[in-house]
Amino acid sequence: QDPRALQYARESLWEDPAFAVLCLRVSGGRAAPFLPAAHRQDRAVMMEAVALDGLALNRVYGTELRADAELVRVAVRQNWAALQFASEALRQDRELALEAVRISWEAVALLPAELHSDRGVMLEALRQSGEALRYAAEELRADPALVREAEERGWAVAATGEEGNYHSLNFAEEVRLPPMGSSSWAA
Repeated sequence: QDPRALQYARESLWEDPAFAVLCLRVSGGRAAPFLPAAHRQDRAVMMEAVALDGLALNRVYGTELRADAELVRVAVRQNWAALQFASEALRQDRELALEAVRISWEAVALLPAELHSDRGVMLEALRQSGEALRYAAEELRADPALVREAEERGWAVAATGEEGNYHSLNFAEEVRLPPMGSSSWAA
């Protein structure tokens, strides 16, 4: 069902939270943007919304529910990217960060800088993809064990300087192919 059709529903229907929950269930959570503000600040309604579509956390009205640890955890379990809509305090929560990173290493990009210095969080991300090393704090990028973990996950790493500081090399970012038809393609 196309949730945009809900904008034409009678106002009296929207007064009933049960109607809002039914719309969420039928639309797989995609009806969240069409919910009235009263329902977007109703914990039970939004719990239903984020359980179906974690990104519905973005549709929460106000800041109180974005700081609700249980609601945010349900949203993140459904879609790790929901972490970006959590309160600042919850984004700094190490356990929530680990939960998101276990789902996808890419969640490290949404974490505050303090957690980029957390060896455990970064190691968890590196176990999935060596590319996570680029988000690690400088002191962790110099950690030989973490660098080795990144290399084992296919991430090319080069040492620079006498102190063994490391930086990551991403082939796609470092190599630019010449335009098609240019003389650079000739052998």
